[in-house]
Order: sequence, then C-alpha cells, then structure tokens
Amino acid sequence: DFERLDAQIAQSARATPGFVGVRMWHSPDGLVRNAVYTWEHLDNLQDFSRSAAHLQGKSEYRRWYHGKQIVVCGGAHPRGGG
Repeated sequence: DFERLDAQIAQSARATPGFVGVRMWHSPDGLVRNAVYTWEHLDNLQDFSRSAAHLQGKSEYRRWYHGKQIVVCGGAHPRGGG
C-alpha cells in the first residue's frame, strides 16, 4: 500500500511542470526515509501540492509515519564540489 502510493506521488511530482529532480535516502534498517523533491519555482511546488496523489499521501501519512517534517526552501542552488 505504502509503496504503491509512494510511487504515485513520485510519478505525480515528475509530471508537474518545473520538476527538477528527486534525491532519496533510506537508513540501512529501512526505518528512516528521506525524499527531497526540487522544482524550479515555488509555484510549481504549489501545483504539485494540489495533486491527488500528494493529497492522498498527506491524508494517510499517519498510517506509515510517526511524524513527518516538511521543509520548503527557496533560492537554493545546489552545486557540486571537488
């Protein structure tokens, strides 16, 4: 159930105009998950936040998480280093 909805959320994010990318991380024991989605503009993120998959995930997150944290950043431009 979680994996299906998580895949739908990722697909919806990728289909949103302005989508730049996603970085995912799971702890070795699989208990901690992190997904960082990036869009070109805050408006693009707001469009995604109204998607059916996101709204379903938001309404059901207590089934899978003891808590969640959402961080919205603006003006960040990750750069590679050496």
